[in-house]
Amino acid sequence: MKLKNKIYLSFLALFGFILLILFIVGITKKENNIKPLINPTITQPPNNQLDSEAKEELNKLQKCLKDLEIINQQNINNNKKLIEEDNQLSQQINSNLETIKTLNLQINNLNQELDQKSKELNNKETNLTDETKSQLETEIKNLNQQIADLSKQRNQINEATQPLTKKRVENTKSQVSNKKIIENVQSETNKTTQFKDIYQKISDLQQAINYNNASKENIKELIIKHQDNLREVQNLKSYDLFLDGQLIQFDKQIKTLQAKLQAIQNNQPWTTQKKKITFNDVYGMEEEKEQFRFLIHYFNATKHALGYENVKPTGYLLYGPPGTGKSHLIEGLCGESGVHYIELEPSKFDKTYVGEGNEELEKIWAEAESHDKTIIFIDEISGLANREDKNSNKTSINIVNNLLTKLDGFKRSEKQIVLMGATNHLDQIDSALRSRFQQEIKIDSFKKEEIPGFLEFLILKNDWRISFHTFNYLKTLVKKIPAEKQLTNRDLVKLLRTAFQIYDLLAVENENHEVMLPSDLDEALDQILEIKNPHNDIMKRRKECEEQYESWKQGFLKYRKPPKDTTMIKEKYRFNGLNGFGRGHHCEYEPTDIMQFMKNPFDKWETKLSSIDFFDTFHTKHKNDDSQFNNMFINNYVDHYTELNYKGPKWLIEEDKDFFMDEVTCHIIDPKDSSFPKREMKNYYLHFNPKQRYITLYTKKFNTKNN
Repeated sequence: MKLKNKIYLSFLALFGFILLILFIVGITKKENNIKPLINPTITQPPNNQLDSEAKEELNKLQKCLKDLEIINQQNINNNKKLIEEDNQLSQQINSNLETIKTLNLQINNLNQELDQKSKELNNKETNLTDETKSQLETEIKNLNQQIADLSKQRNQINEATQPLTKKRVENTKSQVSNKKIIENVQSETNKTTQFKDIYQKISDLQQAINYNNASKENIKELIIKHQDNLREVQNLKSYDLFLDGQLIQFDKQIKTLQAKLQAIQNNQPWTTQKKKITFNDVYGMEEEKEQFRFLIHYFNATKHALGYENVKPTGYLLYGPPGTGKSHLIEGLCGESGVHYIELEPSKFDKTYVGEGNEELEKIWAEAESHDKTIIFIDEISGLANREDKNSNKTSINIVNNLLTKLDGFKRSEKQIVLMGATNHLDQIDSALRSRFQQEIKIDSFKKEEIPGFLEFLILKNDWRISFHTFNYLKTLVKKIPAEKQLTNRDLVKLLRTAFQIYDLLAVENENHEVMLPSDLDEALDQILEIKNPHNDIMKRRKECEEQYESWKQGFLKYRKPPKDTTMIKEKYRFNGLNGFGRGHHCEYEPTDIMQFMKNPFDKWETKLSSIDFFDTFHTKHKNDDSQFNNMFINNYVDHYTELNYKGPKWLIEEDKDFFMDEVTCHIIDPKDSSFPKREMKNYYLHFNPKQRYITLYTKKFNTKNN
């Protein structure tokens, strides 16, 4: 019986191992067969098309996201059910295994007792009475029966457990598969969300472009209307230039977004490179920038005068009130010079243990030495210890001493390392440290006459839309600042950000507040100046500005292009010849060296001296990636015609434009014999005008995807 029990336990172990192998193989195969559920195909909008197309794509993406959300939720619910079922199976299997374990223990004990009884019965050395033998035989029989009953019960439980185990293996495989599907759906959701966000941004930019173009048309009309009012004409022209600047910015952004879309569609990595700050990003400060010209020359010049290494710059110290843009100016300098930039604050050296501050200093200098040219900028440099101050501790003084030693070492270093500092408290800097800077440059707040230009610069940089009256109000706003109150650059940035937040909040609910209005600037300025106006006065001012904008808006609404009809339609075009010669919008670009017969119907493409059907050689080159049309012309060489089966938005075929379609091979005149074409052929650009229903050839592409 012992042997049977061992064989049975070995069978259980082998069965469990086989199930484990099947489980692993099953999961591996399942994972390899999983495919993404949804891969949305998105069409890039050309940046010269209106926002209606971007909106159409947004609607598609929104629907796609909803579908993905439903699929994802279904899979999550399925996974929950699988987990619940798995828990129930696990509990049942564990319960069965515990029962089997108990039965095995009981069977083992009975086998031991049986073994003992059998030995006692079969022991020849003991003289057992017949009664004792009969009793032992009865007990052995009962023990065998108990073992058989328990074994049968165990086998029944084991047989019931096997399908449960198999079911749990399948359940676990389903969970792994379902988890993979959920991950795939989430990945597709993230990708689609990216598409949606990009298209939303494109749509917003296109609306802004539409607004600016309509405003520019309105400005032309107003300049004529107010030609006797020189001041108003100047204001209109200034606003027109501002709108031009925005249009350039918007167009660049759309092209960048389109490139990002293309990268995502092609599963290519897209990294947004951090824009290098240069002096172009720093408004004004022309005199201050000019003082850095020697330093920029030191870093950037490819050739210097003999002995320049003996006159190394020893650093510049910027001082002035807080919030005047000292740090920003240094960043611009680093961008102009193309140097490695290390920015640190004195608090970095404020360490608890002796020596830690100097260790930080050593790390910074090691980093600087690892680059050919470096600017180390210590902001709030007055926070370093002043050795003339009796309250300075020994550790802080040692750091300053070490810093001075490092600065002296610059003179002997082959690397171009320059220390820059900034402070609001010039008089608190250690005198020896201060003497190491070759020049001190004062950075003040903007003068009041400079503020409007700075505000305009910030608005343009941040893509904020403002009305004509807001643009002019920038000058008036300055007059509201009390004479005794001087706003720093930081205050002015805060003012515009607050004004934007007010406008952003109101724009959602009020179409006459779709741009930043003068009232937004008033409310923001009052917050900075801590002026509390009655609520009724605030609302009254808002309403005045909204009515003023509504009046201006009526002037340019007539210039806003209506939304394009994006209804999907089918249309067939058939041409028996290049019927657009002499009719196109760009006749000056028609090829002049093609054979005369190419201006005839296709079935007349022949010469007097030959019976060759030259239409047979008229082929498109399938180089239509730049075309706004997704359809191609197909030639019928038997019946001599070319055909376009258009399927797309209605607006595109309502345009009276010559659209580039593809490159085509053309027969050109042989200078030696104009009656017969040259053997070599030349490629020209096939164009199609859907409104006028003609096709023609040009030497240049027109109305492609990107122009």
